[in-house]
Amino acid sequence: MHLVENYALAAASKIAKPTIKTSYFPVGSRKYITLHASSGMGSKNYDYYKDVIKIIQPKIKNLGYEIIQIGEQGEAHIDGSTSLLGQTTIRQALFVIKNSSLHIGNDSFSCHAAGAYDVPMVILYGPSRPECCGPYWGDKTKQELLAPDFSSLKPSYSLEESPKRINKIFPDKVAEKALNLLNIPNELNLINPIHLGESFYLSIIDVVPDFASHDKLPFAKGSSINIRSDYTDEEQYLEGWLSSHKTVVHINRMIDLNLLFKYKDNIQKIFLYMDETFTQDYMSDIDRLAIKTVLYHNNKETITEARIKFFGENIYPNEPETKKDLDFPDKICNNSFYQSSLNLFSKDKIYPCKAALDRQIEKQSEHKIIDDPEFYRESEFFKIYNYAKKKENN
Repeated sequence: MHLVENYALAAASKIAKPTIKTSYFPVGSRKYITLHASSGMGSKNYDYYKDVIKIIQPKIKNLGYEIIQIGEQGEAHIDGSTSLLGQTTIRQALFVIKNSSLHIGNDSFSCHAAGAYDVPMVILYGPSRPECCGPYWGDKTKQELLAPDFSSLKPSYSLEESPKRINKIFPDKVAEKALNLLNIPNELNLINPIHLGESFYLSIIDVVPDFASHDKLPFAKGSSINIRSDYTDEEQYLEGWLSSHKTVVHINRMIDLNLLFKYKDNIQKIFLYMDETFTQDYMSDIDRLAIKTVLYHNNKETITEARIKFFGENIYPNEPETKKDLDFPDKICNNSFYQSSLNLFSKDKIYPCKAALDRQIEKQSEHKIIDDPEFYRESEFFKIYNYAKKKENN
């Protein structure tokens, strides 16, 4: 039963189409798509709208469409959209929705308003079923309501989820439905999803300190970065990076702690990957740094001995993602590609992941997957998919 029907039954009332009053708001574009990326529940908020916009933007730009983000002040602005966050009243936001060519968003008031105005829409659901909470009014042929597979794991109806079910919806599928409703030709139906990493929506900066920091790098001086000292034995450039950026430091050997102490105010956290060579004195010195440190042990066969040796420390097994941890591991084939949200800098070049660095494959818009344990170790930052047409031609 739909919520509207449930409310009507409880109130002994009839259901009628609502009358919604709007207030004029000057939108600078004649053709636009509205995006409402927030809601009153964290579990309803989709994290991959940036990727959706990245996919549809080249298709709609030449046709004169603009993407307008509505919402409250303080909400995160989605790159690629024009922000009206905090600039409209509710009635003005309704005016913007009413006159849009398409509405994209989560389960929130805006989708119900779009339904009442019969605006085409793509709406995403995670903790609830669209049959229960979807738009009640409007032409259903113009409504694409997307949800994860509920066949085995039912909706939680929870305010918060970890991981969020809504993030199981592939951004390419959202983009495909949006373009179809706008009657814009596309071949996104040829993309078969394999895996959507939990951190793919984050833009991650990893730096191997094997070259000097300089001002021409594509990220701001003072920005937060990950120092991957565990990827190199070089230390001559480490001080330059520690002095110029807020950092999270990854180490896998007993490096000079005097350097870390000197720049401790710039170090937010240390990830330490231990082996049998680490001494009790060194670990005591780590504690005296007073920097939040997370300890991992690289050998699961000797981790018990390490926990006894360093009694009182929380030591976690260094067990990375594997191929079997992908959403659909059986679909991996010679036609599988990936995109990465990792930006791994080494010797002034950018790589999509450690496995690509090892093979000197510089970052591009997409790559053939690398069927190697080192690749799957970082799969939380990947979007992996197959191209159906190419696969058929093989």
